[in-house]
Amino acid sequence: MLEGLRTISQHRIGRLLLGLVLGFIALSFAVWGIGDVFKGFSTARLAKVGSGEISVEAYRAAYQNELRRLQQRARRAITNEEARQFGIDQQVLQRLITELSLDQKAKALGLVISEDEVLKLTREESVFQGPSGRFDADRFKQIVRDAGYTERSFLLEQKGSYLRKELTDSVVAGVEPPRIVLEAIHRFRNEAREIDYLVLPTSLVGAAPPPSAEELKKYFDDREQSFR
Repeated sequence: MLEGLRTISQHRIGRLLLGLVLGFIALSFAVWGIGDVFKGFSTARLAKVGSGEISVEAYRAAYQNELRRLQQRARRAITNEEARQFGIDQQVLQRLITELSLDQKAKALGLVISEDEVLKLTREESVFQGPSGRFDADRFKQIVRDAGYTERSFLLEQKGSYLRKELTDSVVAGVEPPRIVLEAIHRFRNEAREIDYLVLPTSLVGAAPPPSAEELKKYFDDREQSFR
């Protein structure tokens, strides 16, 4: 899924302002322990956000999509234990809570977006454009399918993302950060450093001896999941 909040969250000041905004608009919620990701649930409701709920099934789908995305990026299998160590389970749940809070606020404010506008904005996403810079329908279908969505379900997710972006943009717009923050950003963006380095020719390394059968077997055994 393409996150509607990514534009703001890419910048440190945006994350700070967005965090303050969400602190005011997030509704009350209660969260049960996640346990072993999908095990040990005694209810179909994982979290309650105002009048809305996050079901175990919705969390399961979001978690699996995030795990699939990480595995594609890492080019290897990632276990649930590794995901817990990275905090992926909690991150997914917090994202769903934040999105549901924003969805309810957008609905309360009467924010709407037409299907035609959703299609237009989606076609303009650079990730769906081919070498010509135009929307590539085959590329779109492949990406959506790899992410575990149908075209319909993906566009529904996109609709929610665009509405949340419209809401957060309207709140953050016009908020001027403190001067000390602007000065820090200016220093960071204009900082320059000098680097001295040496280029070592490959002749200094020499030819590597061919690996033995034992070394090849150990290499394969240590990375067996990557070869599946």
